Amino acid sequence: MEKYFQEEDISSSLFAAMSATVLASAEAAASSIHIPSPSSVTIATDNATILVMGLGEETLITAVVERSADFRAVRDRLAAIAAKIGGRCDVHDSGR
Repeated sequence: MEKYFQEEDISSSLFAAMSATVLASAEAAASSIHIPSPSSVTIATDNATILVMGLGEETLITAVVERSADFRAVRDRLAAIAAKIGGRCDVHDSGR
């Protein structure tokens, strides 16, 4: 992750705020079509995938997953961490 957060670039707190905004937007979109709120959002790019998992009203976990990584394994591990923290994050196999 260090290569994504260099001093002159985006700060981790700004990244977290933008990630929260993405998740909130996905929740609003789901609500507008009367489906349950998503527990996670993925943003796929050519070289990495951003994974945002919501853990209730005030907590989220965000990860930048390199394309070379096993995305499903990372997603499942983050869901396990979320469960230990006390949140509930149901992950469904939506690919990358």
